[in-house]
Amino acid sequence: MKTINYTLKIGILLAGFFLLHSCDQDPTLADQTTTEISDVSNYRTMIDGSYQLMKDYHYYGRNYIIAVGEVRADNVYSNRHTSRFGNYSVMHVDPTPDRDDDYIFDQIYASIANPNLIINSTFEEVIKATEEPSDIADIYHIIGEAYALRALAYFDLLRGWGQQYTGGELGISYITAFKPEDLNAPRGTVHSNRDQLATDLEKAIQFMEKGIDSSRETKKTNITLDAARALEYRIAIYFRDYEVIRKEVKEIEELIQKYPITPAHNIVQYWSQSEPGAASIFELFMSNSESNGNSSLGSIFRGANNFADIQGFDTLLEDADFDNDDVRAQAAMIAFDDGNALRNIGKYPDNKNGSDNIKIFRIEEVVLNYAEALVETDPSKALDLLNRIPLHRNAKPYTFSNTKDLYADILKERRKEFLFEGFRFFDLVRFKLPIPEVDPAVLTHEEILPGDYRLALPIPTQEIDTNHETVQNPGY
Repeated sequence: MKTINYTLKIGILLAGFFLLHSCDQDPTLADQTTTEISDVSNYRTMIDGSYQLMKDYHYYGRNYIIAVGEVRADNVYSNRHTSRFGNYSVMHVDPTPDRDDDYIFDQIYASIANPNLIINSTFEEVIKATEEPSDIADIYHIIGEAYALRALAYFDLLRGWGQQYTGGELGISYITAFKPEDLNAPRGTVHSNRDQLATDLEKAIQFMEKGIDSSRETKKTNITLDAARALEYRIAIYFRDYEVIRKEVKEIEELIQKYPITPAHNIVQYWSQSEPGAASIFELFMSNSESNGNSSLGSIFRGANNFADIQGFDTLLEDADFDNDDVRAQAAMIAFDDGNALRNIGKYPDNKNGSDNIKIFRIEEVVLNYAEALVETDPSKALDLLNRIPLHRNAKPYTFSNTKDLYADILKERRKEFLFEGFRFFDLVRFKLPIPEVDPAVLTHEEILPGDYRLALPIPTQEIDTNHETVQNPGY
């Protein structure tokens, strides 16, 4: 596999990379002689292909969660059993990819191709020619999904490769049109990227509100109106732009009423069940027939095929300050294996087939985002929101002393709640906290201070070679 620039990649996608999502068996657009979107079935096929690309192990199916969000922080490291993610674990990532771990950048850009085609399609004409109201609702909803998926993918690129926490201004190339003849795309600024994300989410919400009667709005395995709002809050929290959340109190309160926090006695079941749980807002659907197999999250954590490269630091339970009765620290969720390696047991439990749905947004994140946004303006409400999580985990509630400690307690709770889900690195860098060297006895990174150039991943060298308008991040 070779790293190529985004617009050239789209041309390859047209040849046969429009894949299907879930168990739909309709022909893909790769079977057609044109990419024209002429009816609702084309829209469904196109958008479902995007979900398929997102759940590939190069993106959310494994690599983004592990390499970008987890292994560069202080929860886990690569033991190099199969050499996977070793370069990310020591934070010495080579701009020239040499193994599957490194093709995250490519896969994220690939997932944006279909949304761009949908967004730039002549959907008004298709809607005029469509008679069935449910089909019209689907088209509007799918256009909204396309905007939201594009925003999610570009946000993930910005978090990984943007310079927002390394002292620079460059973000990522935010392509909004399908133009395979244009092989050069300059990087935008972090500020311009944020504006583009906000615009895409605004349009996503507008279109999904028009398609609110679509059956897709009730499916947790595609982006819904609720998921678009959850993404909006995730982006706001990442940039600590709390006013965005405080302006949407009504909407966020409605979300919290609609999705119940998973109770302690259901935690293990929640992560092992095949259907999205009550707390889930959006999951990427997986099945035995289209799983990532031994390239899955379950396999990399403790694989039956013995990948098992990712393990927790021995002191993780103490460092994260889990209470003794906290269900998240029980043996069904995290434990030492026969080789005395601390393992993620409960999340992504199917380590043979990798058929676990990948949970992208769940209500616990929304609750903690809301709590963080209220620390300065309503600390008592923030504390109440924060404590809703430990009270559902058999853990002790927090008490208030000052706002600085309240922020620290929220970060502590986020570490416990989102362990192994790819949040920890981003939480440390956005608060400009050092990433500690946890255990000098294992091969991992030294202490990484705020502003270090390695907090932004390198733009792949071959991307720079083919896209002459882009530039490398400093230090690589």
